[in-house]
Amino acid sequence: MKFKLIFIASVVLTFFSCKEDKIEPLEGKLPEERISEALLASKQTLLGAENGWRGYLYTSAVGGGYAFYMDFKENNRVEMLSDFNEDTRATTMESTYRLKQVMAPSLIFDTYNYLHLLSDPDPSVAGGNQGEGFGSDYEFEFAETVGDTVKFKGKKRETLFYMVKASAQEKTFFKEGGYANQVNSITTYLKDHPNLYIQDGEAKVAVGLNPSTTSKRFSLTWTNIDGDIFTKGTGFAFSMDGLLLGEAVEYKDWKIVNIVWDASTEKLTAVTKDGKQIEILESDIPVLPLHFYLGVTSNLISVPSSGTLPLKSWSADYVTRRTQFARSIKTGGYNLDLLDMNYLFNDISKTIKLTVLIAQRGTVFSATYGYTYTKTKDGTYKFNDFEATNGNAGLITNDLDPITERMNNDTFTIEIVQDPDVGSVAQFRSKEHPDFYFSGYLQ
Repeated sequence: MKFKLIFIASVVLTFFSCKEDKIEPLEGKLPEERISEALLASKQTLLGAENGWRGYLYTSAVGGGYAFYMDFKENNRVEMLSDFNEDTRATTMESTYRLKQVMAPSLIFDTYNYLHLLSDPDPSVAGGNQGEGFGSDYEFEFAETVGDTVKFKGKKRETLFYMVKASAQEKTFFKEGGYANQVNSITTYLKDHPNLYIQDGEAKVAVGLNPSTTSKRFSLTWTNIDGDIFTKGTGFAFSMDGLLLGEAVEYKDWKIVNIVWDASTEKLTAVTKDGKQIEILESDIPVLPLHFYLGVTSNLISVPSSGTLPLKSWSADYVTRRTQFARSIKTGGYNLDLLDMNYLFNDISKTIKLTVLIAQRGTVFSATYGYTYTKTKDGTYKFNDFEATNGNAGLITNDLDPITERMNNDTFTIEIVQDPDVGSVAQFRSKEHPDFYFSGYLQ
């Protein structure tokens, strides 16, 4: 029996030693050689754009689309501009990048830059959601290269990100301020003309174009004869000639893919996939009731603390409760002055960020709170899940009770009304307590 066991073992050892001698690297190359070659090819791709790259990224949680100009250097440095805000459009930021094989060749931005703003988990940094930012990535896998376009997929959130080789003219446009000036002009136009629409026969289709960093979306909103509302939209980034949509937005036989800006006439034109041009028109009044586009095209209601106060579009009950709140934080030990109260709506996530601005001996601080909300077909809002989201908010939550007693328990309508002193404002009105209403400036 011992002899047999020894014989079998020797056969097995002989078998494996023979197999080992026959192993050869695939195509004559070791795995580490193939990886090295793949990473070298990826870097050559990045460096192969002598005028840099135009980049476009679309987030998944809040926000919309964001544009970048990137110029990669041999020493693993990258220079970057972004349409995120006025500063990032005008000021070049330099950071580091590296290439690494993780299942596939990957581009990793490993020091903080404008891309990281979209992933920052602290809402006070860039306005994203607590813990997730805008729902973006800063580590990407190379997906495919088609002509002058390189497509990437975010490693954590599968964020859509792609880059297109820039021309010499486009590089100059970015680097010498032309792009920043154009984006600022379009942003100003959109803020000054919130009531845009497309004429479709007798019907008006509301056009939503919100340039806000936290809600950069294009949308079309319309109703049928039964009063049902329909909305389709997508994120957008500022492009070389206007706005580039994340995906086509369909209405009847239109598939709108981008918006062109004419700087000479200060007009916008929608362009469909088949090249049809559709004029975007301006209206002095909202085409549809506010609740159809609050959090889509207009997302901020700012309740003021200065000027002619109280506004005539505030009820006596609201004034009393606001005064109680202001007096409480003034005498409660921290000597705080109440400034503006800003309600930031996001229709995609159905959330509201309430920022209460407060001052202590001239220094301004913010206390932030969060709500979720539901909305009925006729525009009745219910605010839920109230919570303090920073330390300052926790300190004054009880002081805010006179106002949250109504906000947290009642249902509300939010409509555009005319205030005799300041003109158009967005007004919250309680349905359970009609004597409680207040208003702010819509942005």
